[in-house]
Amino acid sequence: VAAPMDGRITHGEKAHEGQFPYQVGLSLDIGSSSAWCGGTLISDRWVLTAAHCTDSADSATVYIGAINIKEEEKGQKRIRVEKDDIKVHEDWDPSRVVNDISLIKLPEAVEFNDRVRAATLPKKDGRYSTYANDLAIASGWGRDSDDATSVSAVLRYVEMPIMASSTCNKYWAGLIHDGVICMSTKGGKSTCNGDSGGPLVHKEGDTDVLIGATSFGLALGCAKGYPAVFTRITSYLQWIEDKSGVQRHSVDKSQIVVHPNWTVSTVANDIALIKLPLSVLYNPRVRAAHLPTKVNGTYSSYEQQTAYASGWGRASDSSFEVSAALRFVAMPVMRHNLCKMYWGGSLTEKMLCMSTQSGKSTCHGDSGGPLVYKENNTNYLIGITSFGLSMGCEIGFPSIFTRMTSYLDWIRQHVPE
Repeated sequence: VAAPMDGRITHGEKAHEGQFPYQVGLSLDIGSSSAWCGGTLISDRWVLTAAHCTDSADSATVYIGAINIKEEEKGQKRIRVEKDDIKVHEDWDPSRVVNDISLIKLPEAVEFNDRVRAATLPKKDGRYSTYANDLAIASGWGRDSDDATSVSAVLRYVEMPIMASSTCNKYWAGLIHDGVICMSTKGGKSTCNGDSGGPLVHKEGDTDVLIGATSFGLALGCAKGYPAVFTRITSYLQWIEDKSGVQRHSVDKSQIVVHPNWTVSTVANDIALIKLPLSVLYNPRVRAAHLPTKVNGTYSSYEQQTAYASGWGRASDSSFEVSAALRFVAMPVMRHNLCKMYWGGSLTEKMLCMSTQSGKSTCHGDSGGPLVYKENNTNYLIGITSFGLSMGCEIGFPSIFTRMTSYLDWIRQHVPE
């Protein structure tokens, strides 16, 4: 017997402030009654949830940045949404629990901070993981045990492995299809009544990728060990994009500006700009670098000054993949005439070089990344990683960067002050 999960996490852990910034709660008005569901912030204007939560709703109050829904916490927001801004999947079928997905458009953009941030959608490329056996995290304010009579006041979560669809189908014969994903509930750890519509997230490094929305479970009890079933987000990426315009932080080609005189054969004018679809909120982890400024009417050459190059490029010549962790090197900017002894005519005045003694260098995968000069706690972007020796990054040849001071006028033509 399948039942929509009006919401709970059984035998889960309590969440702490900022742990699940994408999690939202939904207090739904349905005629003279009300219901509680979860949801996921997928942009600053859109929430993703389950169709069975919203198909009869007249309006909703969206709880954002909340941990305890019974208290008016600092940083918690409650936003009223009317029926016209609730978009239920047009092919939602309650009898078969198919296409159990809906979207809610917020009346205004929410401000991202340490407590509020959107989850990332899977990349829409046609090569989707099944996530089978990978750990995933489900969260919500649903009942925390089968004995509970109301939803939990405090946000809770469980981390359990994704179950292969073939295994899940042995429990839910006929209800498991390409549009759903299952989570193991061994030990009684599960979603439950009140968690419906809430997130199932797969961690990819520091990125929270939304792979499911809580859909249904066993009506006889959430702690019985039956797999919890979620709407599979990868099956609905096109629908989500069509309705909301939201996709995985992708940038349309029209928002990429390549220098008009970029020349592949000589690597001249190796610079481009990308305009983001949304403004980025600065915080201790995210901040813009400064462009160089003139001193006494001229720009510095930065020769023999220590500069920092960073990126996720290969960590050694023996590596075959880019680094999972961000790395950096601090080395002096090389005198131009000395660098020319290595690179001859390939080196122009619009480039600068960094010494790569002791094998410390940029490498494959670092291209386009920053070369920064630090002065008085200010990070000045003085170069962009351009090219190096194809025979190896640890050989000792200087790394070459596009010199920022040569392109400031071009940048300002395209980037407003």
